[in-house]
Amino acid sequence: MKQLTLNLKWSVASKSGDVVAKCYTIEDAAAIVAMRGEGTKILFGRKVLWVEGAEEKVAGESYDFVADTCYNRLNDRHQEE
Repeated sequence: MKQLTLNLKWSVASKSGDVVAKCYTIEDAAAIVAMRGEGTKILFGRKVLWVEGAEEKVAGESYDFVADTCYNRLNDRHQEE
């Protein structure tokens, strides 16, 4: 039997900082953030890339907007290092 290994890079953390989910895609993380609401965060490693309620839009409006924002922030931070 072939073993399936997923690279779950995206974390969703509660307002208090507890990791509540690990996701394969940023869009999946955005959907969970939309359900959990204000204060929920999307992280890549230890980098916080999205905080629900502190952004231009809410995650439920557009998962693609969340993905684009997170990828842009990740790229910006990578270039700074």
